[in-house]
Amino acid sequence: MRRLACLAALLVLPCLTACTEVGDRWYTTRDTGGGDDADVSGDADAEPAGPPTFADHVLPIFQASSCVTCHGGQGGLVVDSPEALATGGLNGPAVVACRPGEGTLLPKLSEDPPFGAQMPPAPSAPVPQAQRDVIARWIAAGAGQDVDCAEAGYTWEDDIEPLFAAAKCAEGFCHGAGAAGGLDLRTREGYFATGLTGQPAVVPCDPEAGSLVTRLRPEAGFGRMPMGGPYLDEADVLKVLAWIEQGAGQSCP
Repeated sequence: MRRLACLAALLVLPCLTACTEVGDRWYTTRDTGGGDDADVSGDADAEPAGPPTFADHVLPIFQASSCVTCHGGQGGLVVDSPEALATGGLNGPAVVACRPGEGTLLPKLSEDPPFGAQMPPAPSAPVPQAQRDVIARWIAAGAGQDVDCAEAGYTWEDDIEPLFAAAKCAEGFCHGAGAAGGLDLRTREGYFATGLTGQPAVVPCDPEAGSLVTRLRPEAGFGRMPMGGPYLDEADVLKVLAWIEQGAGQSCP
């Protein structure tokens, strides 16, 4: 059955290429050159020219969603600075530098939080996936902390390869010896290759430039990977996103 599912996927790859792109692209804006202490003049619809900063990209998302209004101490959590987010609230740190798959912030912004209700609560609109990914990229780059994410971040051997091994991505016909879609994913280097869609699965340092993160999420529709499931949960997808943002084992400029 798994082989039949893979063959079916090949028949629809041209359509999936157009359908699986995220509707909300990374935001486009000027490069202010400001760091986390810069004047807050950004907005929630701004794309980082490089790694996102708290002042220019993350804080405007919180402000637009009224997070700052509520979390001036509610639940012990304050969200108006990188330091406050690292301290967290009653349920632990909101962010863990370099590791967006950990901490309480992103799970609470997701559609299916592990505890309590999704934030911000109704009637406020949920934070869109594209904006949550900007926050994830900021965390992957260090969350404004003095930390080396090449040392503290995710690694292929310890974090990423086990995820894909458990999902059987590199077995048999799909992305093993048969290499469906032109991608042999039995090694880290295989993720840098270009498949039948014409887009590399992974472009180091740029999660949006490759197809992998999008194909792991529900918006990929029929083309969601691994074909037929079981699927990676969002915390694991964020590990993959962060690993790519951190260079996927290579040095970023």
